[in-house]
Amino acid sequence: MRWVVATGLVLLVMALAATRGKLRSPPMPAETCPALPNPAGSPARLVPSILLIGERKCGSSSLARYLGLHSHVLPPKVKEPGYLMRPLSQLSLAEYSQYFALATANRSCIKWFELAASGRITTERVCEEVATGCRAMTFDASAGYLSEASPRAVFALLPHARALALVRAPHLRALSHWRMHQRFKREGRNWYQASTNFSIMIEMELKQLASQSCSVKRCPRAPYLSPGLLYEPNVARWMSRGPLMVLFTEEMDQATAQGPQRLVDYLRPALRWCGLEPAGMASLLSSRKPLRANVASVVHVAAGGGADEQEHALHTNSAVRATLNRLVPYFERPNRALAARLDRLHLPKEWNELI
Repeated sequence: MRWVVATGLVLLVMALAATRGKLRSPPMPAETCPALPNPAGSPARLVPSILLIGERKCGSSSLARYLGLHSHVLPPKVKEPGYLMRPLSQLSLAEYSQYFALATANRSCIKWFELAASGRITTERVCEEVATGCRAMTFDASAGYLSEASPRAVFALLPHARALALVRAPHLRALSHWRMHQRFKREGRNWYQASTNFSIMIEMELKQLASQSCSVKRCPRAPYLSPGLLYEPNVARWMSRGPLMVLFTEEMDQATAQGPQRLVDYLRPALRWCGLEPAGMASLLSSRKPLRANVASVVHVAAGGGADEQEHALHTNSAVRATLNRLVPYFERPNRALAARLDRLHLPKEWNELI
């Protein structure tokens, strides 16, 4: 009797171990070709079925880099063609398709720009291949589309496209945008020579916005503050014209910091929404290159100069810190409107945190 009980216990333990092993290591689903519509006329070149529409300084470049690693996606020749900002009467599918690979191609290269820790821009030629036997998908990652393109015109030209938007805490987005302009100023670009320190530029924009209302149809020039004020109305006008999914920079960066598997898990709903299976991200999962969170997301540089010179400027520059803390309540009302539009009870904590 004891021998029978002992044998039964051993078999039970083995069965539980086998079951637990299966739960811990589910098999990867087999890759399947994405279901793509056949555009009228079967163009000789690919046209995007995925649009990464911004907002600026919210991580569209990082998302484009990850998306380009999918085995069924070929990157565009130019990351940000900006073509779709034109009026509908000036849009041509044949002209637009010149920014993308041939429809029969299985390989495409893009000139990739990267912001190094020193504050300098580096370039790298990145080439990707698509899985054999599948028709490739491609994307357009022009970050200005959310606020500057007409969704009516975009979806008229690309009726089968789906849009992905990235948004981030508007006060931190404003600082990142200012940093970019400071870099342009150091590079000698004439348009940005009048740019001064962050607090002064924000004060100027606050005065402009206090004297004039800001809407998607008309807004005073305020490149640092107006995008955050207009998140919700821009999201609303895109949703009214076609399919749009909104992601948050802070959530994507948190997943990035936890490694490739966590990042793929985070992107899973967006990938499937675009018609892509997460199994196609195998090259990202096996990549030995360290993932880096979007440089715009975690702000270390505040007072100008290179990143290596100002690594802790945010914590030591009281004027910048005070300006950022002033903007948190300033954006509270438009932030609530965005949360309501997206049916979210809470936005990422960075949106409401004082520095």
